[in-house]
Amino acid sequence: MDRKRQASAWVEPSTVQLHLKDYLRIISVRRWVLISSLVLVALAVTLSVFTATPVYRVEALLLIEPMKVNLTEFKSVYDSTLGATGGHLANREFLETQYELILARPTLERTFAEFEFGSMPEFQNAREPIAKFRKLFAVNPVRQSRLARVTFDWTEPELSARVLDFLVNEYIDSYRSRAMGVTREGLLALRQKAAEIRPQVEAKADNLQNFMVSNNMVSLEETQNIVVDRLKEINHNLTEVEKNRIEAESEYRSVEQAIRGDFKVENTPEVASSQTIRDLKLEFIKTKQRASDLGKSFGPNHPEVKAAQAMLDAIRDKTQIEMMSILQTVKAEYERAVHQESELKIGLARQEARVMEFNRLAVRYKVLRSEHDTLSKTYNAVARRIEEIEIASAAGSKGDNIFVITHPNVPGRPIKPRKGISIVLSVFFGLALGTALCFFVEYFDTTIKTKEDVEALLGVPVIGYVPGITDDELAEVSNGSPVPAELHSVKRPRSSVAEAFRSIRTALAFSGQDGSLRHILVTSATRGEGKSLSSVNIAVTLAQTGKSVLLIDADMRKPRIHKIFRVAPNPGLSNLLAGEGVVNLAQAVREVEEVDNLRLLPCGPLPPNPSELLQSARMKELLGEMNGMFDVVVFDTPPLVSVTDAAVLSQYVGNVVLVVRSFSTQREIVSRAGEILSETNSRVLGVVLNNADVPRAAYNPYYYGNYYGYGTEEDGKKTRKRRRRSGKGDGDGDGTGDAHPSPKSTVSHNRLS
Repeated sequence: MDRKRQASAWVEPSTVQLHLKDYLRIISVRRWVLISSLVLVALAVTLSVFTATPVYRVEALLLIEPMKVNLTEFKSVYDSTLGATGGHLANREFLETQYELILARPTLERTFAEFEFGSMPEFQNAREPIAKFRKLFAVNPVRQSRLARVTFDWTEPELSARVLDFLVNEYIDSYRSRAMGVTREGLLALRQKAAEIRPQVEAKADNLQNFMVSNNMVSLEETQNIVVDRLKEINHNLTEVEKNRIEAESEYRSVEQAIRGDFKVENTPEVASSQTIRDLKLEFIKTKQRASDLGKSFGPNHPEVKAAQAMLDAIRDKTQIEMMSILQTVKAEYERAVHQESELKIGLARQEARVMEFNRLAVRYKVLRSEHDTLSKTYNAVARRIEEIEIASAAGSKGDNIFVITHPNVPGRPIKPRKGISIVLSVFFGLALGTALCFFVEYFDTTIKTKEDVEALLGVPVIGYVPGITDDELAEVSNGSPVPAELHSVKRPRSSVAEAFRSIRTALAFSGQDGSLRHILVTSATRGEGKSLSSVNIAVTLAQTGKSVLLIDADMRKPRIHKIFRVAPNPGLSNLLAGEGVVNLAQAVREVEEVDNLRLLPCGPLPPNPSELLQSARMKELLGEMNGMFDVVVFDTPPLVSVTDAAVLSQYVGNVVLVVRSFSTQREIVSRAGEILSETNSRVLGVVLNNADVPRAAYNPYYYGNYYGYGTEEDGKKTRKRRRRSGKGDGDGDGTGDAHPSPKSTVSHNRLS
């Protein structure tokens, strides 16, 4: 390949150095992408900011001091990581921990439930409502301080202030609970426990009271004292009664013995001790002494003596009656003592039974009392702990280490959407996105666009730039009769297209070796790139210099030259190569009326083996004949990549002009065409860049507007008609295209081959 390049016009592919103007050129060419992106982004943002629901942000400023919590007269929890003993690292860990605890899930759940966010449409269909709710909050530590900004974003300003205030208070309450050794859940558990125990305590108290009432107990101790004292009293009385009964029994036994006659009645202690008996005895003695004295004085029959004797009898009877009364009294006392003793014994038995029953009731009372006291102590302990926590919580507002510096206030204006800034940013973002899309589209646009693309890819110089031909331009020269696009320069010799091909003619003249440019093969990488246009106009411009030029339609697959010049296709090249119908070159060559010095050799009948015919010895003979008859021979050949005809013929012709359609031909196809040409022993004169005047001329503005504008028919016009890039149209002589397109067609005819 190096040998071929040295013998041809090939040059070393260059590495394109992009300049700032190249980037600006890309943006200019893709400006509609930039403008569309800018408009769409700005419009979308504008619509969104004017239709979006305003969101308000409320803020609270907290001061978190890492220090030990002290609560007067209550036990506090000491965190070893706090204060000076923990050090800077411990303090930082403490602060970071508090930042996380501010938005801890339990706190968020209580806030979420308190304001019934679950019933709001924003959270009804959320898979994780709390996680979504958390995203509305933010904790932002203030650098180089112990301050933290807690924010909440919501659509209702009043509600947002109340929500944040509730959350901050919940966090502070939770912190105080942890500092006191009990969490909110623990405090709730204590209250629930107290609520559970209190009815039990009341029930036990009722049971104890009912028990005491039913058993006539004022109190256990008093009742026990009464029962025991009564028992003691009965025992004491019984002892006394038994003693009296024994004494009475002794007296009664002695009286019984006296009555039986064991001894005299008057000798019994009871009788002897009777004052009445003693008085009667004394009176009896006195009366007996008187009776004796009277008897001595008056004799036994004296009335006074008899009266005294009767008085003695009366005293004796009275004494006897008194003694019997004493004996009856002793007996009655004895019987009373026996009865009293019996009654006391019965009472004692009853009292002992009552004491036993009381002891049983005392045991039951103590059980009930113990149950009541145990539950009461538990309830009192729980109630006292709750009271301590509540008192400590109330005292903590002045003694803890977390302070609300700025309470949440109702915001006056929303934080988003910020219409002005959003629209300005959308403009910048739209520009940035549009610029990125421009380069993105440019990156994926692999078509050949500029001279630099060709030289970087093939190492072949660009010898000319052909502008596009619009339907309006064809209509101007048609005069009511359709004119093929290939003959536009013939009809308008001062047009930019004609000037472009004259420039190509000049470039070809300079590329010839000592004026020996006798054969020119015009081809392209693929169909639709304008090779027929180029071959016809190169032949025309060469003929206009006075040289004898032969234009050969060597495309024996889809010929087109005969359609352009409106001549019969037969006989032609295939006849000469096959030796059928004509015997020499002069019989097949046709004159072209529109152009002096130009002759035409059509394709002839389509052969089944075009490449074999072009590679035959007859082709070499024809080239020799052509050299004797014409100054220059121009071959219009099929595309290189599609078939091998052009590659085969290039070995005989030697000089090749490659046509590339700007903004249409893919780089890989052109690269493949270059590889094919490098494999042949042919000389590539250069590349014709077709359709070079599309609006993307910003890639190299001198291609058409500046380069070919001077001295042409378009020179001096204030505005130039916009040339259109070609779409799907007539192919490279594919036989299906219209050789005479309608003037209203918008397809660029440089694509016609």
